[in-house]
Amino acid sequence: MITAGRIDDTLNMAAFQRYLTKARRATKLPAANLSNPVLARLTGPNGKPAPGVRVTLRKPGASAPFYSGYSGVDGNITAFPAVHGVGSLGAVELRAFPQGQGEVTVRKISSTGGRKHIVLPFASDWKPDFLDLAFVVDTTGSMADELDCLP
Repeated sequence: MITAGRIDDTLNMAAFQRYLTKARRATKLPAANLSNPVLARLTGPNGKPAPGVRVTLRKPGASAPFYSGYSGVDGNITAFPAVHGVGSLGAVELRAFPQGQGEVTVRKISSTGGRKHIVLPFASDWKPDFLDLAFVVDTTGSMADELDCLP
């Protein structure tokens, strides 16, 4: 049974936070502050997800962003301001940059109340040219002989 993705930190933040709490108790290792994430979903004017859009996040009024990255294949952005050294923020300024020509979209969004839906005035036609996860299944037979060789 493959269970990867059963708890998706970008889709079910409450379940992910419970998992982190349990893992911290079990391992007693230091942990990053993943509280109060900034959650956004970018879509184009056609309502479809806008993947691969370059975005920055900054404290309102700040001259430099604390986060720079790209929207995921589903148009989602998940960022943790405390991890980037700016603490917990009530609101952030999101800037979305079109591919090629066009004006930057700027929105001030609250970092509370769940994922914010942002409709961009441009569509994104980005398609990933990489694979970030691969499952390789060995169907050549029993692993017994390999396991016998282990010390």
